Amino acid sequence: MYSDPRGSNAGDVNDGTSELMAGQSVPSHKSNSFSGGTLMTNYELPSEVSEELSMSAINPSRESVRNCSSSNIAQGSPPNHSKPWSNSVIFYMISVSFWAIKNIFLVYPNVRYWYLMRRGAESLSQYQNNGPRDEADRAILCFKLAPPYCLLLGKEHKATVLFYLAWSHEAKYKFQRGMRDNQAAIINFREALLLQPSQPFVRLEARHKLVNCLLDRHERDGDLQDLEGATQCCIEALRLCPTGDPD
Repeated sequence: MYSDPRGSNAGDVNDGTSELMAGQSVPSHKSNSFSGGTLMTNYELPSEVSEELSMSAINPSRESVRNCSSSNIAQGSPPNHSKPWSNSVIFYMISVSFWAIKNIFLVYPNVRYWYLMRRGAESLSQYQNNGPRDEADRAILCFKLAPPYCLLLGKEHKATVLFYLAWSHEAKYKFQRGMRDNQAAIINFREALLLQPSQPFVRLEARHKLVNCLLDRHERDGDLQDLEGATQCCIEALRLCPTGDPD
């Protein structure tokens, strides 16, 4: 029953309420009393209305989202622009990638070059000390594989590789007397000297060994041009020798 503050109409209200309760069910409610009257809250809504409200809470419409965003901006709350990757992280990753690429193109050729040179020098030394014959072929193979890695290292390293390659052919010719080895030694010694190596050992030793190869071919073929070439190499070697050098 309602408590009407007007007093005189309380019976009318009670009669209307009785008639309404006799005809249909009245939604139950919970009353919270306060001074001056009664506040009615927590009405039980019909099932259709409750379902519609729950669906709208789960899947808000675009209009409601737009209104919420507008209200947040109006209240001064900053918009959320958080990104999974910041610019500093992306810049760091790019820098690391360039550093790795630079090391691949600069460090790897150096490592490969020195490995082949050391392996070839060891095989050549073993062959000259009455080692197996295949050591000479292994040394020649190592020195043939080394020049492509000298592109970033300079012509000085290429001249050194050609010198040791010719030396391997010359050492193999001494023991096996193959004409191809003699010819390959002469060609590689001349190519090494054309690059004008700065190392005194390479400049002098290359001319000295080239003279021996030209004299060997002159003894075999009898070509006077080889004898003239050997003479010219000896003169150049004497000019390069410092004063008082016994060699």
